[in-house]
Amino acid sequence: MNLRHGLAFLFIATQALSAQSLREFPDWALPAYRASRAIPKPDDADDWVLLDRTEFAYTGDGEIAIHRCRLVEVLTDRGTSAGVFRTIGLGGGASKVKKLKGWNFRPDGDTVKLDSVNVVAIEKPGDSSGVTNERVTSAVLQRVVKGSVVAFESVQTQVDPGGPATISWVMERSPIFRWEITAAAKGGWFTDLKQVSLSLNLRHFSPWIQTPTLVPNVSAAADNIPALPRDEGAISSGWNTLPRVSLKFMDPDLKGAPATASWDGIAAWEESVFADKAAPRPLPGQSVLEGKKGLDSIHQWVNSQLTYKQVYMSPERGLIPLSADQVVRRRYGDCKDLASCFIAAARADGFEAFPVLARIIEGRIEPDEPVNPACFNHVIVAVRLKDTLHLPSEVQTTGGRFLLIDPTGRLTSLGHLPIAHAKGRLMICAEGKGIWVDVPNVALEHPEVEVALAASVDRNGGLRGTLRVKESADARGLRSGALGLDPQEYQRSIFSNFLYLPSNAHIQVLRHSDPLDVSKPFEVEVSIEDPTAFEIHGTEWDLDGMGIFRMVPPLIQRPGQPRQYPVESTGEEAMDVQAEITVPGKLTPVVAHRTVGTAFRDFQWDAKTRATEDGETLLSLRLKNKQKPVYFGFETRNAGLAEWALDRRQMRNIAADALAFEFKP
Repeated sequence: MNLRHGLAFLFIATQALSAQSLREFPDWALPAYRASRAIPKPDDADDWVLLDRTEFAYTGDGEIAIHRCRLVEVLTDRGTSAGVFRTIGLGGGASKVKKLKGWNFRPDGDTVKLDSVNVVAIEKPGDSSGVTNERVTSAVLQRVVKGSVVAFESVQTQVDPGGPATISWVMERSPIFRWEITAAAKGGWFTDLKQVSLSLNLRHFSPWIQTPTLVPNVSAAADNIPALPRDEGAISSGWNTLPRVSLKFMDPDLKGAPATASWDGIAAWEESVFADKAAPRPLPGQSVLEGKKGLDSIHQWVNSQLTYKQVYMSPERGLIPLSADQVVRRRYGDCKDLASCFIAAARADGFEAFPVLARIIEGRIEPDEPVNPACFNHVIVAVRLKDTLHLPSEVQTTGGRFLLIDPTGRLTSLGHLPIAHAKGRLMICAEGKGIWVDVPNVALEHPEVEVALAASVDRNGGLRGTLRVKESADARGLRSGALGLDPQEYQRSIFSNFLYLPSNAHIQVLRHSDPLDVSKPFEVEVSIEDPTAFEIHGTEWDLDGMGIFRMVPPLIQRPGQPRQYPVESTGEEAMDVQAEITVPGKLTPVVAHRTVGTAFRDFQWDAKTRATEDGETLLSLRLKNKQKPVYFGFETRNAGLAEWALDRRQMRNIAADALAFEFKP
């Protein structure tokens, strides 16, 4: 666009602004709106964020004030949700919206305004024991329509339990024309705290955002940020993939919070907290035992007597656990509470035990991660060993040999960790420093399922039989469901989440083993009646699959769209299905044997038949499927997409043929 055409375009845009009460635009919004008029609006977007500006200022006593200015153009009818302001924070006054203004500049020239009197803040009640604490603040701009330009300006404060530190994400579901973030400590927005320093680090901006503008430890900005990809599956955790900002204020005068200048400072604070709350304390009815017997006894008591409940952090609780005495009395707690109880019991048995900070499920803490307590979302336990116990979750470190134990892993045996710790990096907080360890793959309980079906089929394709399942590592939620659901809910769960049976089918749980006996696989026996197990098309009978035979992975990419995320499969489940099905008449499999080996799985299928003395057919089926964890990064994501397509194509071909049979009465 040449200068003359650009000026003409800007003139037209300005004329449009006068129809929307240009004079009423807040000063911060007008430059971004005018600049955005010079480029085409994005395709395939419901709304367009013209400006997202966030200013962080440290106000003292651990409090951060956040001033946010946001300007959004509504492009479709689906984009009218841009007129909703909503924030979720910690309860008990830890986060507050102190100021909120909103404007809806409608295409018909009207302006609808909103101010703080329209804000609704709801303190979510906890359960009967009051363990949750969350505050939701929301407000709605009225009469937002396609063509509206919506502006929000807010000021809120937060006091984070881990100190004045935060993580700020950049990308969202909508494209962003202009993004800015600024932080101030000295000569800051609200105050001048001479001794406070700050750290601002950018993570994973490439390849999403190529040329951000960075003023070290002060501000960052970027233009034309794409929306988060839609309709992509097999994606990596955003923590290790998407742009984020790590921000912290370091206040030497702040009491009761970790010193965040180093990982050692965080570890020393965490250790000191547990030194007080996890003083040596024998568990009720427990004898003091040495070595593995002692740890086994503690582990079994915690698993059988304590219930994990997520407790939203509040200023009163923060990162500080309940004392072991309180946890024993209550019989529940969150991760730090259960860790406190376990550490106290282990210390009473003569062990040295320490808290361990972890990040689970939501990505892996990276070796070059900027120091920030907000990296962690979980607490487990490390017990120092004088001699090896020959358990898989032992790790050798510069501080000695430790046994890693996750007290929230109620269904995990001693010496193993739940699969949520896969590829994890943990920080053991011992003797005033942080000791980093990688979670050994051998320490994880890997999900396995063994299925045995014995059934008979009538001439209409209806099936009746008994299904026996052995499950390791709560692979399909059968063990945890038996522990947490009533019998009817449990049957519904198996029906819908494991067997995927049609609505006219019926199951009944006949028996199951003790879900708290983690020394061996969990076993379930179920009776099945499925009147449409086989679909009959003349002489062709097709087995519906009943879930246990479903093999085809889903699409992970919309056809014709370029791949943006890396391709990652974290699946490690091993499934072994054997079926003995008696069928009236002669049944012949279309495919008797097939094997598949791809980047994502090893698969084997076998189908055999044997005529019975009654003129029926005994159909023997065997399916073995072992998933593989695979990662294709940004540079190789297209190769990963091609491998996924190959895997899906091969499995689709097998599914079409393997469950098809020729039938003769």
